[in-house]
Amino acid sequence: MALAELGNASGLNKATTYRLVQSLVKYSMLEREPDGRRYTVGPGLIALSATVIQRVNIRESARPILERIAVETSETVSLHIRHLRHRVCIDSIESNLPVRRVVPLGETLPLYAGTTSKVMLAFLPEDEISDVLSWAGSEGWDTKPISIRLVEAREAGYLCAVGDRTAGVGGLSAPVFSAAGVTGAITVSGPGDRFDVPAMQAAAPFLRDACAELSSALGHLGAQPGRAPVAA
Repeated sequence: MALAELGNASGLNKATTYRLVQSLVKYSMLEREPDGRRYTVGPGLIALSATVIQRVNIRESARPILERIAVETSETVSLHIRHLRHRVCIDSIESNLPVRRVVPLGETLPLYAGTTSKVMLAFLPEDEISDVLSWAGSEGWDTKPISIRLVEAREAGYLCAVGDRTAGVGGLSAPVFSAAGVTGAITVSGPGDRFDVPAMQAAAPFLRDACAELSSALGHLGAQPGRAPVAA
């Protein structure tokens, strides 16, 4: 909605509406659309709802699958959903190993940061990919390596790397689809000296099959993308 529409709907005057909208944008409860004229729900609101998100079908459907992945890999497993240009962690099962990766519930990051984000970004429409890459460039990121990783994700159906976003952390991610397209991702993560690239590539087929199972449960009719492994 545009600022005037928000004012009309709320019954507030223009100055009050503007002040409240700016506060909501500051705390990511609202987000300005790329055209700069309209506002939409922000990632902060999604993160805030993470504590009661269990009523969302994707979390309910994913939980037993996450548990199987956690048993198979012995590493931390997390479920993320896409919201506009961000991704939000809505569920996580920590590894039982003494040294492990911890993924906070509600963690919100841009769609260009980390294997989780890139494996979602890779399967968005080209105009949305361009928008996110332009945003990344404006934030000082080199978009060429990101673009290369997107191609790898589409070819393999997953991404893995050590230190992609956090030094010393290995992350293996595969996309999750619904009838509407890519809707999220499952990531397995752990210390890079243990969960290194060979270990991640060995676990990739299992993760990809698990994501295909979840995608099918969410109404996705196509095959899970990728077959050949891709090195980080």
